[in-house]
Amino acid sequence: MRNICIMWHAPYPWDVRIEKFILAFSRSFEVSVLCKGRANALLQEESGNLCVYRVQYGAGKGSWRRILGKLINTPIPMNPYWIARGVSLIRRRKPALIIGRDMPIMWLALVLGRLFRIPVVYDMAENYPAALVAYNKKIYRPFLIGKAFLPRLYEKVTALMADHVVVVAGEQKERLMKLGIPGSRITVVLNTPIIESEYRDKNKGIEREKIVLYTGKIDAHRGVDVAVRAMADIIKLHPDAVLVLAGSGTQLESIKELSDEIGVRRNVRFAGWLAHKEVYEAIEKSSVCIIPHLKSEHTDTTIPNKLFDYMLCGKPVVSSDLNPVVSIISSNNCGLVFKSGRPESLAEKVVQLLSSKEAVRYGENGRMAVKNTFNWGIDSERLINAVKGVLGS
Repeated sequence: MRNICIMWHAPYPWDVRIEKFILAFSRSFEVSVLCKGRANALLQEESGNLCVYRVQYGAGKGSWRRILGKLINTPIPMNPYWIARGVSLIRRRKPALIIGRDMPIMWLALVLGRLFRIPVVYDMAENYPAALVAYNKKIYRPFLIGKAFLPRLYEKVTALMADHVVVVAGEQKERLMKLGIPGSRITVVLNTPIIESEYRDKNKGIEREKIVLYTGKIDAHRGVDVAVRAMADIIKLHPDAVLVLAGSGTQLESIKELSDEIGVRRNVRFAGWLAHKEVYEAIEKSSVCIIPHLKSEHTDTTIPNKLFDYMLCGKPVVSSDLNPVVSIISSNNCGLVFKSGRPESLAEKVVQLLSSKEAVRYGENGRMAVKNTFNWGIDSERLINAVKGVLGS
């Protein structure tokens, strides 16, 4: 059985997209994962057709050792420690294909691919240069000069060198084609759910609280502050409405302070970071599910997983006007769209759904769209066909 190696710059487990890739490949291939290690994790671990190789340097005591450990554990281009682990994996597992998951790992994937004459697929799970700009972290700022010229150049070069590129949205494919990557070398594989696994319609017909749900990271570019501000208008017409924030992030404390400041803390619940199964349970209990992300180049070229999770559970969606999300909501009539960054616009759409029976129809439309079109059964076939095409060529 041939082996596929997935290279990932973060710790594994757990990542939902990699998990689905492994599931799709496990029917026909063995899978190896080269990833960053974490404390108390084994350097090498095997389970069935899956083998995980971790890169973890024990830093020891002392500040300079900690700094050295962080450098060694980071997959910067030409990191000899990562190269050595990658060479060890390839010699033992002899993969027929390497998949580099996201921009930070791609140089390593390409170097090893060229060294051992192994084709390389670039899994571009997001527009990484635009994401760096959106995150706006201090550590990234030296690389963002000239509208992130260096990350954009790195992305373009690695995408051109890859044998194939997998993206998560049609808008991302269009962007890459403008950079000179042939459309024939790009496959769209959406972040769609596995419809058989998590969701069960346990609460159908049961009266629920008026819960407005957000799931995911609570960072500046996610627009969670817009949702909190919108609650001030929502509770004027629905005093019992509650905004549930299921997630965590860099802006969590400031969001708590904001909810106190504008007097809506009683109507905002902080559920914390939930396991994948718990996310579905939270969605099941909700009335309306929201995507308040701020519109940017980053969010206009990717589709958040939560959209399909909301739809799978039969919930009406209210999203900011992100191009890929608007396209899906409008073509499937499964929710409403508000103007990005405007709390009053979000409040208007949420109130409309809380006050109307249309919400049920929107939810059912979304559920049927996932059942018929937006599910991992269909997207996994696209992935497998792309991989077989690369291996065949």
